[in-house]
Amino acid sequence: EEADTVDEESSGLGNAAIIFIILIVVILPVATLAMYVRYKKVQDDERLERVAEYNAKQQSRAVPAGDELLPVVAIPEEDEWSASHAESFMSATPGSALAAMGTAGAAATIVRSGKKDDKAAIRAEVTQLVKETNAPKSADELLAAYAGRENELLTHLRNMKAKHDKTVEIQSLVTETNAPKSADELLAAYAGRENELLTHLRNMKAKQDKTVEIQSLVTETNAPKS
Repeated sequence: EEADTVDEESSGLGNAAIIFIILIVVILPVATLAMYVRYKKVQDDERLERVAEYNAKQQSRAVPAGDELLPVVAIPEEDEWSASHAESFMSATPGSALAAMGTAGAAATIVRSGKKDDKAAIRAEVTQLVKETNAPKSADELLAAYAGRENELLTHLRNMKAKHDKTVEIQSLVTETNAPKSADELLAAYAGRENELLTHLRNMKAKQDKTVEIQSLVTETNAPKS
């Protein structure tokens, strides 16, 4: 009888251990996924608030000529991945649940890698534009001042670059056409109408080029004068 009692106690302990292990294997992944879903939901809510706040500031601020508002980023109210996969995960086997967790981790790694690549691309473009426009501040200083607003910084620098290119072309055309006024005088007279000034100067340059070509052809062909 004592032996039977010992066997029963050993069997009971073994069954309890098995049940405990099964609970750990099943409940732990489920709890982990639940925490991940909650974390993703909080992240999306915070991101949505930031976008809404930014768009409100953009709409309340006058946009200078040539500037473009940043596109509004639509963020779903609910994380589709979390909603669709949470249900299937609850009914999955422990092995498939662990596999799903591994896939989610890999996806998160890819997203983080993409963000790093975006930041590197933004920094590279800002650095290049600062050099081309002779900006009064360095790329590092501007990126620090516009932290979290890098797209706004890029918009300003691109507009500066476009204006700088126009000024350079105007100066070149003034020299080539021997315009009666200097580039600075013309830029002051056509302030805010630089495109109109460029059109006039380009037409002058085209007309002069035609005249030079005609004179050259007349000389080469000994054409009779009219």
